[in-house]
Amino acid sequence: MKARSILVLFVVSAVLFTATMAFADYAYVPNAISNDVSVIDTTTNSVITSIPVGDAPEGVCVSPDGVRVYVANRNSGDVSVIDTGTNTVIDTIPIGLYPMGLAVSTDNNYLYVGSRSYLYIVDTATDTVVDSVYIGLYIYGMATTPDGQSVYIAQWGVGKFFVFDTTLNQIVDQVRFVPFGQPYGVAASPDNTRVYVTIDDTMGVIDTSDNSILARIVIGGLLGELAVTPDGSKVYVTNRSTNNVYVIDTATNTVAATIPVGATTIGVSITSDGTLAYVTNFLADTVTVIDTATDTAVNTIPVGDSPVGLGLFITPGAGTAVPGTIEEAITAVENLLANGQIDNAGVANSLTATLESALQAQENGNVYAARNTLLAFINKLQAQTDKHISEDAAQLLIDGAIQILDSFE
Repeated sequence: MKARSILVLFVVSAVLFTATMAFADYAYVPNAISNDVSVIDTTTNSVITSIPVGDAPEGVCVSPDGVRVYVANRNSGDVSVIDTGTNTVIDTIPIGLYPMGLAVSTDNNYLYVGSRSYLYIVDTATDTVVDSVYIGLYIYGMATTPDGQSVYIAQWGVGKFFVFDTTLNQIVDQVRFVPFGQPYGVAASPDNTRVYVTIDDTMGVIDTSDNSILARIVIGGLLGELAVTPDGSKVYVTNRSTNNVYVIDTATNTVAATIPVGATTIGVSITSDGTLAYVTNFLADTVTVIDTATDTAVNTIPVGDSPVGLGLFITPGAGTAVPGTIEEAITAVENLLANGQIDNAGVANSLTATLESALQAQENGNVYAARNTLLAFINKLQAQTDKHISEDAAQLLIDGAIQILDSFE
């Protein structure tokens, strides 16, 4: 009974400890000339590492679980696969001529790669191309709808967007805005009812129920990428020629704000809580941070040479999922040490040793000892929080320990 009371006490304190914290978002910014990806911690707005990739990285997307970031390397004709737990390239997928646009299926099973003439379908379990569909010319922006049924594809030079059915693996519709033109960015609304696109100087609004054009918002200049806030109320649109970001009110389909940023703004992505937008400035070699509450630029972050960001590039929590087993908890500690959330190897080794003891007890059938060892693990986490373990990392590991303890019941 005493052990059970202690368990409840720790679980309750852990729940209270984690209820007010959110795990950090990270921005993965591809730099086209320096051939690397700058990783920005959005809690500190600092670059924590740079990851070498292929030649001319421009396109980018994040897996739905945040565990992988895919980067399209235009000149080397391949896609780099980044493990966000260790911030290293773990695979390179050969594609062919000029891969640019990227999107991932909502079930995380397939990566869609747009290149010159073809859409390639990659099995993410094996990182191999399993199918291809002819599109023609160059593919730029791409986005998967939240229901996972469609991928909307921008085709450069022909003034139209294609609708790809992910079940049939074929193009099922086209949306033409102008006879000729330069479609660029694509973003889907969170409620699955709208797709927002850019083409030359105009942002378009597509009704996903019938792929009709609901609105054409003429902004001017050469528009780039766009991103929708999590609540769907705003769209942030970059402009490659005016060095501004335009904020579109989705209720009225009008420009609500104009925000000056850096030179030749291209990419834009929004944090998971919707509070910050990150914008790449190609010629300035910087990323501008925008406060979405006030729609003002609040920070400028130096990155690599010529940042692009064709696609959404922010992933929550460095991609480290809440561990559900002791083995996963050990891996999580290793990943958190690698990405700096745990800043002391001795502390990480102590946590790992405790988890290994718990695992040994579990394998020996001694659930009581495994429970007590996991409680000691939680104690160590709480003792080191804000010393050598970030609050975010502690939250992740305590949540995992609670799940593991619950599984013993």
